[in-house]
Amino acid sequence: MDEPRKGSVRRLLRDLHHDMMNPLTVIVGYSQLLIGRRDLGEDVRAQIGHILEQAQECSRIMKNVSQSVSTETNPNLKAIRLPNATRSRVLVIDDDAGQMERVAAILRDECWVEGCGGGDEALCRLLTDDFDMVLLSVRLLGTMQGAQFFKTLVVQQPEVAARTILLTPPDPTEDEAAFVTDSRRPAISKPINPDSLRVLALQTLA
Repeated sequence: MDEPRKGSVRRLLRDLHHDMMNPLTVIVGYSQLLIGRRDLGEDVRAQIGHILEQAQECSRIMKNVSQSVSTETNPNLKAIRLPNATRSRVLVIDDDAGQMERVAAILRDECWVEGCGGGDEALCRLLTDDFDMVLLSVRLLGTMQGAQFFKTLVVQQPEVAARTILLTPPDPTEDEAAFVTDSRRPAISKPINPDSLRVLALQTLA
């Protein structure tokens, strides 16, 4: 296939992923809430469970499509899966592609690293996929900053929030510094020191 047609297909797949993930996230989220209700009959619970399983399967398919497009477009951002299946999965939330590449390079011997450019996208991923650790940039582009994302994560998935490392800017504002202190999560300043990140990652994954 020639490059112009490949580019059109990539754009189509990226748009499809974006359009599909929003409703799928809603379906998964509501299904998880409903299935936890104690006033439901077993037959209704089973039906909701089936809906949840199918929505999660669709989400996995869309995630694989997105990863295929991303790795073909920019091989440097591809997920790093090592032969050892016990490697931990890490989600890096940062709008700086170079920063994600740096984290992947630092942790390539210990982890499989994936990246999200914003909080909204990351919340969708965490609803439909499992990660052993999250690296969250305190300062993000867009409407959802790191503090807002983390507070949402504490409510929705406290076990994931407890395995989060904060990436702080070299010049944090008062609000950002206060958030880091209040979060009680380990933090590392940018530019990232490789040894410090490895130590924090091992402690968090332990």
